[in-house]
Amino acid sequence: MKKSKKPVFVLLLLCVVALAILAFIPFYLEKLNNKDVNFYVVAKGKGQPSDELKIYPYYDSVGEKTYFFLPGNSECYDYKLFFGNAKELMIGDVSFSSGDILDDSFLNYYEKTNPYLGNLEFNYELLDKKGEKVSGNVFFLTGGEVSTMYLASGKDSMEKVDGDPLHNITATADYSVYDPLGAKETSGKLKISGHGNSTWTELMEEFPGQEFKRSYNISFNEKKSILGMKSAGNYVLLSNFYDESELKNYLVLDVARRIEMDNVPDCEYVNLYINGEYRGLYLAAQKIKEGNGFLKISSDGYLAKFDYEERVKTEGNVYTETEGRFAKIQYPSEPNEDRLAQIHEDICKVEDSIAEGEEEFALLADERSFIKYYLLQEFFENGDADRASQYVYKDGMKDKLVAGPVWDFDLSMGHPWFSYGSYEWNALWIKGLVDESGWLRKLSDDEDFMEKVRMFYRNDFYDKIAYVEYHVLFRLAERIHDSYYMDMIRYENGPVYYDRFDYEKYDAEKYDLYCIADNIQSWMTGRKSFWDGYADNPDQYEEEILEPGEDTKSIRKLILMIKK
Repeated sequence: MKKSKKPVFVLLLLCVVALAILAFIPFYLEKLNNKDVNFYVVAKGKGQPSDELKIYPYYDSVGEKTYFFLPGNSECYDYKLFFGNAKELMIGDVSFSSGDILDDSFLNYYEKTNPYLGNLEFNYELLDKKGEKVSGNVFFLTGGEVSTMYLASGKDSMEKVDGDPLHNITATADYSVYDPLGAKETSGKLKISGHGNSTWTELMEEFPGQEFKRSYNISFNEKKSILGMKSAGNYVLLSNFYDESELKNYLVLDVARRIEMDNVPDCEYVNLYINGEYRGLYLAAQKIKEGNGFLKISSDGYLAKFDYEERVKTEGNVYTETEGRFAKIQYPSEPNEDRLAQIHEDICKVEDSIAEGEEEFALLADERSFIKYYLLQEFFENGDADRASQYVYKDGMKDKLVAGPVWDFDLSMGHPWFSYGSYEWNALWIKGLVDESGWLRKLSDDEDFMEKVRMFYRNDFYDKIAYVEYHVLFRLAERIHDSYYMDMIRYENGPVYYDRFDYEKYDAEKYDLYCIADNIQSWMTGRKSFWDGYADNPDQYEEEILEPGEDTKSIRKLILMIKK
């Protein structure tokens, strides 16, 4: 009896398939995202446990330069150069074999190349197996003291996510998070989708076909701590598109925690890589959502977000409308008609109580939370104050309404859209809102409430601001400086949606974060100087209205308080 040759045939077939897959992989790597990849770097952290991370270059088609954006630094990582179907690689006058370590002499980082990070540029020449030469200029930039998040997902899946203006498409990805030393903190699977309105949907409409830095939502099947933050099931990877410093959201949330606001989202910086491609420096933050480990509300409570009408009325949203204000009901997610009517009635009662006076308002609202919330929006002159991303919540219907959690301060601290030079230092920011229907704007006319705001500033706020201004700001800039530079180079050719920082004015090198931080400190110093005087003696000031005009970049009027 003859033995069947079928198992042998199947084995041979599997070998052929395996070889075909292996043959396809180099081609895929070399054509990743339709960019020619002639060589790549494998970064391996020296901390334990660690992994090997493939990092593909970014080609700047405008400047005709190649950039490698690498995690960590040479003290924490080994960087090995690999090249595919090629015989040899020359960088400068050094010849590399595939797998050779890229030593510190090739790396750009602030302590070595101060004050200009991008001055270590090398010519490279790669000889492929056909004998043809590929040459150009290359930079190797390192991210310094910032953690790394590395995602692996289907290329088509992420293209669909990035192309979805409504954020309905979700991709599944394998993820790993590494601390600044390169040690793996956690790994597993997550889901990723788009995040943002003006920072995504509106940009797609305004700049069709252009690449820009996107924000993302990520979620886990269970609560998980990442980057040292408290456990949550949902996080946001904020691109900070409208904040050229990428510092403002972090700083304001830090102040919010120091003045002991409730439910302030944890946040931390991270360099994001998707399928080996550097996506930028992100601020990862807990997502404002009930029941995900961040915010706990009872079954008869609610979470609402006041925002622009066109955003709130998006298809699928549950919302309520008061006197010219629109609030998306984020919890419960699908209230029945009676429940929605109950929430609507409750919000209207609180709104009506503002007109009845501070005492009536304090019966229905957690007044201290509104004082803290008001002062954060006012002091930092948030462009979204009383207009967008304004949250309120109730733990239960018998409880008082709480202001917060705080969110979204990229349009603050002298943003070009609202800038009067240094004039706004002395402004009553919220009182200058043309639309007087917002809750904060109405509260600004209540002198009893405003006296409590000034008292809170004197007793609890001013020293926290001083600490952040002189101790947190520059430590933060120092920590993220190298990653910030990588991020700026990565999106240098992206859409310009507002006037950028004028480095020449301050005799600074381009993308010098310390110069921007110094500018923020000057702004905070001026603003604090005004509030120190105004909080103690408001009667010594009189109003002067400054309207938008040719001499200002602002889109709103300004109520200046001039000392008599």
